[in-house]
Amino acid sequence: MFFTLPETSHIAILSRRARRLRKETSDSRYYTLQERSDSKVKPKAFLIETFYRPIELMVKDSIILAFDVYISVVYGVFHLFFQAFPIIFADIYHFSLIELDAFFIRSSVGAVTALIILLVFTYKVTNPSRANGTFTPEIYLLSSMQFSWFLALALFLFGWAASVHWIIPITSEAFFLIASESLFQANFSYFAEGYPNHVTSA
Repeated sequence: MFFTLPETSHIAILSRRARRLRKETSDSRYYTLQERSDSKVKPKAFLIETFYRPIELMVKDSIILAFDVYISVVYGVFHLFFQAFPIIFADIYHFSLIELDAFFIRSSVGAVTALIILLVFTYKVTNPSRANGTFTPEIYLLSSMQFSWFLALALFLFGWAASVHWIIPITSEAFFLIASESLFQANFSYFAEGYPNHVTSA
């Protein structure tokens, strides 16, 4: 991603241009206002800003706090979900290590499906809204609303059908990855568009 995706931040683009001009012309007069303001920031003030800004955003903006809590729970369940795989498939279904590893590889099916859904959503919803001038950051939350219930469905199937048949936990894995990846992409895109100057803090 670092090498293939283009830079979109106007601050970073202008800074790179100014740096290139300084190098080519050996003239230090080429700089951006952001570079000038950054050069005046002391390390102590930078550290305070770095650790204080996320807390400030969560306290002052309830939507950020809600999303941060929600995504942290989803992320925690994401890891616990895969921790339960050896318990289910090795202890209950007595699968070998090779067979168990194959199930982890098959998890890519849900991730690829979530990527396809994201591309279709971008092509069908996001891009047309940008073209006709009706785009708002909240548009990304539409996909989050549509697939968030997959998370509850996946956990219910995985827990309820743990000893019924091995295909049901595998199916729940696909639902879970579609839900979690869709939630991650939707919320991160919303933060990037809604808070472009503070996206790393949000």
